[in-house]
Amino acid sequence: MPPKKKLRGAAGVAKAFASGDKSLATASNVESVCPLMLACNACIDSMYSLRHKTDADIPTEGLNELPLDGSGKQYVWPVEQGGTFKDIAQRAWKSPDRLMAESCEMLIAAGILDPDATVNELKTKFCTVEDRFVSPK
Repeated sequence: MPPKKKLRGAAGVAKAFASGDKSLATASNVESVCPLMLACNACIDSMYSLRHKTDADIPTEGLNELPLDGSGKQYVWPVEQGGTFKDIAQRAWKSPDRLMAESCEMLIAAGILDPDATVNELKTKFCTVEDRFVSPK
């Protein structure tokens, strides 16, 4: 009788994953969550709370994560009057240069980019699609 064939496949990977060998580190409490992630969560929660606001609604005071702009009649750009996340994203994409400049400032403040980084560096390092799988002709 011939020997039994061993099954090949992902059984080893599945066993390692089930045992916890391949699991990613996750935060077990709020203190172990990255401060940038906490700040992003608070900002998104604040923006989400404004989803039913209309242009006629004038904010009376800023939120911790979303201050009012210089006029005191709306939140900072691109949140402005509030609205859905789609509304806010559409306002941001109407001014791509401003979006990139403020994104660069935010990434520098978060420590992701060097303090002397420029918008062009942000565009080339993080916003350029590289086609790695096409061989040159």
